[in-house]
Amino acid sequence: MTVAAAASRAGDGPAFDRELADLPASARWREWMRRAEAVIFAAAAPVDRETLARVVGTDCSIDLLIDDLNEELRERPYEIVAVAVAGGWQYRTRPATRRRSARAPRRPARRRQTFPAWKRRR
Repeated sequence: MTVAAAASRAGDGPAFDRELADLPASARWREWMRRAEAVIFAAAAPVDRETLARVVGTDCSIDLLIDDLNEELRERPYEIVAVAVAGGWQYRTRPATRRRSARAPRRPARRRQTFPAWKRRR
């Protein structure tokens, strides 16, 4: 549990506002998109619906939110994809970008030149 989460549970910090009722509908949707994007980006494994539901309001459609995120990410080299096996979402490189990066020349690892102890200057 994070420090912020512990403080919030203890009543010492501000409560996490999932609903964002004080914001206009467009600003609320944009904030839910930012939250979902951040959770998916930071996750090591696919993010399930229940996890996303914890950071957005009860009236938020997760499927529409993911669709809007994918639309916004159309020009970027990655996308949010549904992972059927894991039952969640995660970022993946688009297939075209994956092929281009696989053909890109790799920079060779730089080797340190070492000298035998008897050849070193003192």
